[in-house]
Amino acid sequence: MSTQSPYLNAIILFPLITQVIGSSIAYVVFELDYYREGYFDSALFGFFLTFWLFTVPTIIIAYFTKRCSYLRYQWKKILFLSFIIVFCYWSTGNLIIAPNTKYLTDRALFVLSGSIIMTIYTIIILPLLLPKSK
Repeated sequence: MSTQSPYLNAIILFPLITQVIGSSIAYVVFELDYYREGYFDSALFGFFLTFWLFTVPTIIIAYFTKRCSYLRYQWKKILFLSFIIVFCYWSTGNLIIAPNTKYLTDRALFVLSGSIIMTIYTIIILPLLLPKSK
C-alpha cells in the first residue's frame, strides 16, 4: 500500500501549472516595458504578479479540496468552493490595496469577472488532477 496522498498531484501541480501559465502570459503582456527595466525585471514582475493574484488562491483551493476530500466528479462543489475562495481573496486584496471608493463599480466588476474566469480555469484544470475515487 502506498503512503502517497492521492491529492499530491492537485496540491503540487495545480499551483505550479497556474504559475507557469500566468508568468508566461504576464511576461508576454509586460514585455513592452523591457527597454526601461530589462528582461529579468519584467519576468520577475510577471512572476510575482502571477504569484499573488493567481497562485496563492490556487494553493488555498488545492488545500481545501484535499481537506474536504473532493473527487474528480464533484465539480459543483469545486465550482462553489473556488468561486468563494477567489472572490473573498480578491475582494480583500482589492480593499487593502485600493481603499478609495471612487471607482467602486469598476472594481467590483473586475473582482466579479476575475473570480468567474478563475473559477472556470479551476473547473477545467483541477478535476484532471484529483483522484477518481478514494
